[in-house]
Amino acid sequence: MHAGFNHKLLSGLDRMNGASFATVAIQRWLSIRQDAMTILSLAVLGALIILNRHTQNPAVSGVALSLMINALQVIQVVVREWAEVESAMNATERLHAYASTILLEEEDSATSGHKPPPKDWPTAGEVILTDVCMRYRPDLPDSLHRLNLHIRAGEHVAIVGRTGAGKSSIINALFRFNALSSGRIEIDGLDIAQMPLQSLRRALAIVPQETDFFSGTVRSNLDPFGEYTEVELAQALGDAHLDKTVSLADAVQTGGSNLSVGQRQLLALARVMLRKSRILVFDEATSSLDTDTDELVQVAMRKSTQDKTVLCIAHRLRTVLWYDRLCVMDSGKIVELASPTELWDNDEGYFRRMCDQAGITRGMIESASKSSAEAAECMGEVEKI
Repeated sequence: MHAGFNHKLLSGLDRMNGASFATVAIQRWLSIRQDAMTILSLAVLGALIILNRHTQNPAVSGVALSLMINALQVIQVVVREWAEVESAMNATERLHAYASTILLEEEDSATSGHKPPPKDWPTAGEVILTDVCMRYRPDLPDSLHRLNLHIRAGEHVAIVGRTGAGKSSIINALFRFNALSSGRIEIDGLDIAQMPLQSLRRALAIVPQETDFFSGTVRSNLDPFGEYTEVELAQALGDAHLDKTVSLADAVQTGGSNLSVGQRQLLALARVMLRKSRILVFDEATSSLDTDTDELVQVAMRKSTQDKTVLCIAHRLRTVLWYDRLCVMDSGKIVELASPTELWDNDEGYFRRMCDQAGITRGMIESASKSSAEAAECMGEVEKI
């Protein structure tokens, strides 16, 4: 497998280097021809000046020779820049062909005539994947192979596995970024393939790995369309543990560059909580954070998602030890699905080997589960009050 990959990599590098070397050689050949034409033109002009030295004014001959040198330099620059423009316009030509001649099906055209779900859908947040197969292109193998997964309403499920195991493919299938090859996905009993795409994505909330913010204020980034009240916005900041460090009137630069990485992730969490969606998706939302900030975000997630259905793509095992169940993926298939303690007890399992490599012990898993239970009790007491 490694030999085949290395062969493909080296073959690709050879083709790329071959094209690069050919481009450089052509540019050098053009420079040689331009320099040769310059020398030839100056030689011819110099010979004419010498032959007519008795009849021509020396001052005029000097000016003509000087202008010839400058003109040839300008011509060289124009020719080289024109060649660069010709090369760069290839990209424009491809874009034009892609936009005008290649017919692409609109993303939601397949379900544009379908009936939208009820306004309060989903009410519970149950997600069922049945024999789901998905591939990114028709000529590629399936990224998900007959996947069966039942996520109960209000359950927290983390998807773990090595790179390329198919974790993010589940998110793509759930949001319908890619059509299923076969199978179906149901949310609260409704097939997501039989509803308008906009209705589906409005019902789901996601915190991506790389969050995006616009230039404005915290308020405009949380609520760009003015749909929520001041009290709701303040509550969202409090749920995300940002109320003491950030106010709604604070300025936000493009991309959130004036905020720390942790503040950006917490603000993204507040934006998700504001929508009050029953289903939350975290796509490796804390993979770029340091350990302390990661712990702060995890505490905020525990306290604010107790009554939500949560699906998390996990990068660090330590951050999902408190989840109800862990779904271990490998090569697009579910190889293990149980609670963290049950998976730990399987000495020969995938999860146990991953824990051994990460230095995770059973005591750490039990401690995380206990902390999650205490957070749930606190939320219950708050609701009673």
